[in-house]
Amino acid sequence: PTSFGIWASGLQWLTEPVCEIAIIGENSIDALKEVLSAYHPNKAIQASSTTDNNFPLLSQKIATDHLQIYLCRDYACLQPVSTAKELFQLISRK
Repeated sequence: PTSFGIWASGLQWLTEPVCEIAIIGENSIDALKEVLSAYHPNKAIQASSTTDNNFPLLSQKIATDHLQIYLCRDYACLQPVSTAKELFQLISRK
């Protein structure tokens, strides 16, 4: 019975796409808090206020004085948006 949760999580990963979210630039921590406050299952998030090539989702993304939020799936990213609200609209389109 204890493995039920693991099997359910595995099934969810197979049936629903994983949203990979990269948040970079000024005010990235505030944007991260806003993204985390909304319920969107199956997401992997990395955030930084500076350029950081040590993490896969942030690799080759340059931090600027403007916030950039990338929605990626299968390591391919859409054009960045600048607010969490715009990100949620992209996620809901699937």
